Amino acid sequence: MRNRIPAPDELDIIKAKINRSSVLLVEGFLGLMLFLLVVAVFTNSCNGPAGMQGIQGVVGPAGPAGETGATTGVPGIAGNPGDPGLRGPVGPAGVQGIAGPVGPAGADTGIVGPAGPVGPIGPAGPAGELGFLNPSPSSLLLPNVNQILFFQTAGVVVENPGSTSLPTGRPKEIPNRMSRRTIDLSDKGAIRLQWAHTLQSAAIKVQLEYQPAGSNIWRVLVPFFGADLSPYANQTSSWYGIAAADKTEVFVRVMVEGDGVLDPAITYVEVDAR
Repeated sequence: MRNRIPAPDELDIIKAKINRSSVLLVEGFLGLMLFLLVVAVFTNSCNGPAGMQGIQGVVGPAGPAGETGATTGVPGIAGNPGDPGLRGPVGPAGVQGIAGPVGPAGADTGIVGPAGPVGPIGPAGPAGELGFLNPSPSSLLLPNVNQILFFQTAGVVVENPGSTSLPTGRPKEIPNRMSRRTIDLSDKGAIRLQWAHTLQSAAIKVQLEYQPAGSNIWRVLVPFFGADLSPYANQTSSWYGIAAADKTEVFVRVMVEGDGVLDPAITYVEVDAR
């Protein structure tokens, strides 16, 4: 069903009614305002002088919390930076980090720098051990003079002699000073030692020592020597040269070196000089 469109005369009538209603609303509003103004003037004219302030009333209960506003305020302007604070104390050292991997070798070798200056001479080192002279070729052509220091078939036991290279124990002299003798090295140029013992061990060695005239210090004529030979086998040292100052009568003895456990029995010791 279609809506009917009003005729022009009807539209004019509707417009006139609307205008009349608007005029009535305005007139009513103005009348209300005038009434309120009259009441206010009347009330003020009827009030007497203000009385004394009354006693403070009891605080009423707190009202309910208001609702949160719909919008957030505009952010304020940023303030100026503050002054720097005081320096704090140094913190404890951190834990040692893990060592990093070794880097690759450089591609090129650097240029060798100039030689540095010669350093100062260092302090003198400790005195070295006494050396031994090599015998002269002519002395080895001279007749050999043998002198037996002692001889015993059963041997003279030396109880567990030690060594200067061991933590405990030291070499020992043949007991009862049986090897001590005075021998004449006048006009002699070379000396050697021969001996034997009842065991088979390379650890057992002997050494010929002497005291120069007017001295109580023992020095070495023939150093320690020995080999892993059969029991009672003869052992002979190399020839050693004799210093010019020692070509005289000297007092000698025989020292025995071992492993600190074995007890060798020395059967004989012989000194050869040329």
